[in-house]
Amino acid sequence: MRLTWSGEPQIPRLVQDVEFSSEGGCELSFNFIKNQLSNCVQNHRPCRSYQDEMRKVLGGGWPRRILKINNRGSKIKLVEFQPAMEQKYVALSYCWGDQRKQFRAIASTLPALRKGVKVSQLPVTIKDAIKVSISLGIDLIWIDAMCIIQDDRADWKTEALKMATVYSNSLVTVIASEAKSCDQGFLSNKRNHSVVLGEVQVESKPVVIRGRVLRDWGHHRNGPQSPENYQHQCLDPVDTRGWILQERLLSSRYISFTSGEIQWGCQDCKVCECDQPLQQDLASTGSSDDQWFATVDEFSMRHLSERTDVLIALAGIAKRASTMLDGNWTWYAAGLWLEPQMSPLGARSLLWYRWSNLGPAYFPRVYTAPSFSWASVAGQVQTAGQIDAEGGDFPTAVVEVDMIRSTPDMFGHVEGGHMRLCGPLISSKLSLRVPGGVPDSQAKIDVMEPECLYVTTCFLDGPVERVSHPEGGFTVQRYRSENLEDSEKVRGEVHFDHADVFILPITADSRDLMKPGQMKESASGGALVLARAVSGQGYERIGMAQYTCSKLADLKSMSSSDIDLY
Repeated sequence: MRLTWSGEPQIPRLVQDVEFSSEGGCELSFNFIKNQLSNCVQNHRPCRSYQDEMRKVLGGGWPRRILKINNRGSKIKLVEFQPAMEQKYVALSYCWGDQRKQFRAIASTLPALRKGVKVSQLPVTIKDAIKVSISLGIDLIWIDAMCIIQDDRADWKTEALKMATVYSNSLVTVIASEAKSCDQGFLSNKRNHSVVLGEVQVESKPVVIRGRVLRDWGHHRNGPQSPENYQHQCLDPVDTRGWILQERLLSSRYISFTSGEIQWGCQDCKVCECDQPLQQDLASTGSSDDQWFATVDEFSMRHLSERTDVLIALAGIAKRASTMLDGNWTWYAAGLWLEPQMSPLGARSLLWYRWSNLGPAYFPRVYTAPSFSWASVAGQVQTAGQIDAEGGDFPTAVVEVDMIRSTPDMFGHVEGGHMRLCGPLISSKLSLRVPGGVPDSQAKIDVMEPECLYVTTCFLDGPVERVSHPEGGFTVQRYRSENLEDSEKVRGEVHFDHADVFILPITADSRDLMKPGQMKESASGGALVLARAVSGQGYERIGMAQYTCSKLADLKSMSSSDIDLY
């Protein structure tokens, strides 16, 4: 609850009530938007610099099409995009919802779209976005459903990779945050107002005390009023969608119509109607490396209608990150940044993991990425924290990375790939002693040798099963399914003892935290958990482990092997 006052004189420790619009489409709301946009265009140098930077990073790649609104705002027409239209159009970011209610550009609708379609025929969210564009005096709008030919896979692959250009070079992006689908809209929904709690006399003058429920959406997410584990609660619909994260983070300016208010964001500032304290996005603070890994954490929580979109939906952010990362990199491998000499950036890329509190996940039957990539898992992941190269060793090196891409863009979809590592491959046994197969408390790894190494925690990437290996013994493989529901049906039935797995140490930290600057004989670190592939040669990643080693010298003396990981 936020307490405010109205009237004179001012009451200490209370903030003055802010005039609040009753709905997103009223004159007061539009004035708020116009004022923020005008101020940004005229005065915000960082926003202009950002667009110049993105133009260089992305190297053009303009979309082929855009929608033009007629003078009366009654029709829209699909036209060819011209470079002169840069920063003269609105881009829309929204949830489609039921595709049957969406007006899409497909072979049968293209003639009508090129001739002109009545706005009255379009879904409510689209109509609202057009109304916002008209209010800003802009007659061009880019909407993915109508500017990309949805039943032409080749056109979709080409145009989807241009979304970074579309959103970073729009004049402003309109985000329909509160709309669950294209037919819900975002301008006419009524909002909660403050309520009168009482009236007091201050210096013989009446002062009205009002209260308003704090809104935790958008800029206020994870604020001081947010409960523990808040990231799983109180989200607007767009905050659960994978594609929309990139659309917001890459936009030079955006207007977000949340469930409680309108919020403005740009490269210079954040402003909201309610005047609450604002929070910083994890994905927009810290070092460039930290920003990338925070973005992956956030992105993995979100839903994608098509799992094969996982890398394309992050391609624009990856392309920008490629020029900004603090660490060096040689290969971009399906969401991982790697180089031959293992570095903190490469180690953090490899040591992503899943733990029981992140909720369920599954391995899709459809191919999305190699097993060493977090993109191969449908579910939330956690990337590794900061890794300090000082006083730490990297027992494993990257020898080779080979990605099979379906597009010329290295940041897009992959059809296959493998990585060759060189390091000490440690034979171990994996047991799932309690039915369930996923939570980290249920997985136990016993190291065969060296005896000085002990696995403290094993985090499986998802459901696994024990199977016979053609060369003898038992190995473990990922259990792949069509969806989460099918995966969950078998998860409780999976339990086994002593399947062959391997531990591959990635980091080894021997610093003595009690004696700064001194090293210990022992070490601890993170490792990949690998299993022999049933079909063909090589290994498959099944998890990540934390280990301790009482004799670091023994670990260092182990012979290294070449490991092909798929």
